[in-house]
Amino acid sequence: MYIIFLISIGFSHYTKDKYLRKAKEKLNTMSEDETIRRLAELREKAISDELWVKAYNYKKGKNDGLAQGRKQKNRK
Repeated sequence: MYIIFLISIGFSHYTKDKYLRKAKEKLNTMSEDETIRRLAELREKAISDELWVKAYNYKKGKNDGLAQGRKQKNRK
C-alpha cells in the first residue's frame, strides 16, 4: 500500500532510493499481468468487505448493548 501512496503523490521524488525503485519496477511488472491485477483487486475488495462487516457488527453490538442496558435500568 505504501508504494501506491508514493505513486499517487509523485514517485519521481523517491527514485534515489534503490529499494523504492525496485518496488516500483515490481509493481509495474505485476500491473501488466491481468491475472495478478485481478487477484489484487479481489484481495482489496475482500479486505474492504471484512472491515465493513467488522464496523457494522461493532456498531450493532454497541447499540444492542445500550438498548439492553436501558431495559435493565428501567426494570429497577
